[in-house]
Amino acid sequence: VENITDKNGAVRAQSADIDVVAISDIDKKAVIGECKFKNEKIDKSIYETLIRRGKLIAAKYKVSKYI
Repeated sequence: VENITDKNGAVRAQSADIDVVAISDIDKKAVIGECKFKNEKIDKSIYETLIRRGKLIAAKYKVSKYI
């Protein structure tokens, strides 16, 4: 994610690492995901980081999160 739009529509540049991003301008939906290649439970902090980074996507999209 490089171009970020805040709730007021202002665009700013910021970098964030999100493994999977799919955006539909028609449906106004975004899907984000974090990939972990191990067969064990993830730490809660990984999910919290994904939530925080998901908020960087423009407010006009409904964001779904997957790990």
